[in-house]
Amino acid sequence: MTVVVPTTFSLVMAGGVDWQIGFTLFQIVDGVKEPIDLTGYTAKLQMRLAYDSPDAVLTLTDGAGITLGGAAGTVLVHATYEQVNAIPAETYEIGLQIMSSGEVKYSLLEQQIDKLETAVQ
Repeated sequence: MTVVVPTTFSLVMAGGVDWQIGFTLFQIVDGVKEPIDLTGYTAKLQMRLAYDSPDAVLTLTDGAGITLGGAAGTVLVHATYEQVNAIPAETYEIGLQIMSSGEVKYSLLEQQIDKLETAVQ
């Protein structure tokens, strides 16, 4: 993998339900789009009030909320109902990084996320 460009899109975490996002990382090799092999990679997601906040309100890692799909290039992030409901309604900064077995870090996501309370009781 040579370049991974962080992406930005609107993220909302609704209270009262599990939260998940998933995507596939691709690269173009000789004009052909193919998934990036994530075998041997690790991943970490953190959500904080600000990028420089000392404490994260949510931390997920591969095997504990993040599933990396190896040769398929897939990334699935999942926070449980209990994890989501423990986070107060607020706007947070969220970041997701993967790290190769050679310890090269790639940022996949760096942006704001809105945590909302649920209207359903």
